[in-house]
Amino acid sequence: MNVLYVMNGCPLCAEAVRHLKEEKYPFEAVSILEDPQARRKLKETIGEVYTPVLYHHGRMTKGKDILNLTW
Repeated sequence: MNVLYVMNGCPLCAEAVRHLKEEKYPFEAVSILEDPQARRKLKETIGEVYTPVLYHHGRMTKGKDILNLTW
């Protein structure tokens, strides 16, 4: 499953969600504020707590780079 890590109130996160929906890319949005386990996983995986981050196809794409993805 493709997971988009977001934080409520984050404008870039909202843009990433909108972009992925427009591209009809399947994903699940997970709020790191509501899910402490997701926050820990981000810290362990990328060494920081940062949003938005898209985990897809075994890799992570961060920030504005998500807005450049097309399928």
